[in-house]
Amino acid sequence: EPASVLGTRALLAAQKQGAYVKMRQAVMKLPPDTTLPQIEAAARGLGLDWTRMQHDMDDPSVQARIDANLKLAHDLGIQGTPALVIGDDLIPGAVELPDLEKAVAMVRKG
Repeated sequence: EPASVLGTRALLAAQKQGAYVKMRQAVMKLPPDTTLPQIEAAARGLGLDWTRMQHDMDDPSVQARIDANLKLAHDLGIQGTPALVIGDDLIPGAVELPDLEKAVAMVRKG
């Protein structure tokens, strides 16, 4: 499976242990071609229950969330990451904080 899907499954499984943010930071430091042993080492390094995490990574609800996100991205015409939807606007690619704040302010004004 692609490393990006593996990483996503790991993040969603870590979330069930309250460690989404910590695991995301760890995964972002791994190479693009991340392997399961690297994910395991990162999870254990964070003190996560690896047996539980492996079980949760294989949970059909995790794959269902990934599939739903991929379908939504496809429906919105998103072809890469990062991408943000703010109000009715799709902002593809990385955005600087001032530009992001301006976009959010515009939507809030209505």
